[in-house]
Amino acid sequence: SRLIDQGCPTNLVLSLFIIPGMDPLNDCPICFEEFAPASRHQKMEAPCCNQLLCASCSESLRRCPFCRSVWHEEEGANAHPWLRATFANPIVALSGWILANEVLASSAIQGAARSAAAATAAMVAEASPAVLAGATAGSVALAGGVAIVLASQHSDEQALRLRNTICGRSMHSRLLVPWKQAARALWEAVQWHLLPQMEGMPLVYHGSIWRSRAREQHLTTIRGLRDEEVTDNSSASSHHQTLWTDLTFLYALWLEYNPHTANWGTCDSYGLPPTYLAWHNRWREDLRHAASDFARRHFGSEVRAEDGGGERERACALCLLGALDHILSWDVKTPNFGRSDSLPSFVYPGFCRRLRDRFASAWGAAQAPPDADLTLVGFDSHVSSMAEREVPDGFRSMW
Repeated sequence: SRLIDQGCPTNLVLSLFIIPGMDPLNDCPICFEEFAPASRHQKMEAPCCNQLLCASCSESLRRCPFCRSVWHEEEGANAHPWLRATFANPIVALSGWILANEVLASSAIQGAARSAAAATAAMVAEASPAVLAGATAGSVALAGGVAIVLASQHSDEQALRLRNTICGRSMHSRLLVPWKQAARALWEAVQWHLLPQMEGMPLVYHGSIWRSRAREQHLTTIRGLRDEEVTDNSSASSHHQTLWTDLTFLYALWLEYNPHTANWGTCDSYGLPPTYLAWHNRWREDLRHAASDFARRHFGSEVRAEDGGGERERACALCLLGALDHILSWDVKTPNFGRSDSLPSFVYPGFCRRLRDRFASAWGAAQAPPDADLTLVGFDSHVSSMAEREVPDGFRSMW
């Protein structure tokens, strides 16, 4: 009621009950993209009822989604009652995302998943999220939903495999390049991940041989930054040297995951042989636990005094760690929809755009002199909260 009293349209306030956390003043209530001036998501008003929506949704729909007034007359017996010909339907995509959440969260499906024993069917069900994305296919996808829930449960074996990979790394490896060169390689990997693979193309997380090839190139580059074959163990590495060898190792673990669909991928350090299949949200949750333990080891209050690197070096490493944790915060629902507990967004391109801006601000703060009077905001508080997170016992003291 407070938002309505302030002049916020009623439909936007009601959207909060569908997608908790939506910003009713700055997000489109149809596609949930953030309003952006001079873009296809710039703020528009419905000519019939003055409700707010973005330009993309306004162009895609034949009639008003609020009062149902007709905007665009189209002839033909096969004309869609809502959608204009050749335009994507934002309402169907959003409805499918909500349907997938409701189906998978229902107690009936959870109970059925516990009693299901068809492990093979669980593997085949990697295509089921695409089925669930169609709002009219909910009943057809119900059986597939059982397998999805079964397959998406957390696996102690996979968590242990990740822990063993981290604990089994060489404790005497060294950085083969200056830290600035290592920082540049990690920075480029973050920028690549948050940008479309080609100018003008949609930002997708999976399903592209070109994107897979680029991921492999970044992975090879980052693995080449550290030497695993050091045999001289006579002297311990300095803390700032260990910081960069561990950070590059953490980034390599992130890039090892190869997404084949929005929810499924393969990862040698997490998936179980022989297929090495991994459910995305379980993988990113466990890798995020590892990142939190990394923050506790390298940026906790008890280790700051021993940091032998300069302020800028430490700030750059902290910024790169904070950016990776934000990337891992994306909880995938469908190829286009999800949510993050670090940035308020429900549409993947919008999440990437906001994180690019956030990363640019944090990187600028890391490069600035300590006494500079700037409005840029770094990731210091975020990394501090990472170090204080509660993580499972199996993800403690790995670094």
